[in-house]
Amino acid sequence: NKVYDLKPLLGSHPGGDDILLSRAGTDATKEFELFEHSEKSRVRREQELLVGEVVPAERSDWTAEAAAAGVPAVGAEPASSELARMIRFKLVDAAIFAMGLYAYKSWKHRKPLPKLMYSRGLRHLHLIMAVGIFGALGSAQAAARAEGMAKKRWLQVHKQTGLAMLGALVVRAIMRLFSGIPPRFPGNPTVMAIETASLQAFYVILAALPLSGLAQEYYLK
Repeated sequence: NKVYDLKPLLGSHPGGDDILLSRAGTDATKEFELFEHSEKSRVRREQELLVGEVVPAERSDWTAEAAAAGVPAVGAEPASSELARMIRFKLVDAAIFAMGLYAYKSWKHRKPLPKLMYSRGLRHLHLIMAVGIFGALGSAQAAARAEGMAKKRWLQVHKQTGLAMLGALVVRAIMRLFSGIPPRFPGNPTVMAIETASLQAFYVILAALPLSGLAQEYYLK
């Protein structure tokens, strides 16, 4: 039942201008709450974007309409959703525990490796990073093609995958200091220089993507 001027968000809104323009002049309460805007964005909405309120005769009870349509009110979720969320959290905890236990046992029972091989930990971490890269790209594409709650879930997967990749990069940097690295095969100096530069650029981009996402989440959301 409030009216906001969203023109200052054009060109900087994380969701793009299309979503703003498509809801211009309409009630966008459902869409705003669907994507869980931060407290910072809510404060900015009230302090910088509010221009007035709908006259009493034209106001609507969005909560009542949502309840009539079978949609839970903002902040209220059915018990089944709470149970499903708890199960997901427990599964994640179990997966983290299993990975930690596996890493510990692998470290305790490590064996000497040939000089031309990465350590087992680095090889496994490279596999995890590869899966994470494809997961981040795939979830982004899935979110671009989805709508509503499905889009929200894919965006959450994308964010979590990006954060996991950032953590994997930090772990790799630490393991790189304590793990043996195979010597490079001899070759053309120019080709070797291009390989080195491309590898460095790859890791810079891999770190920049989640960091830029975090910055956008903080400054623009």
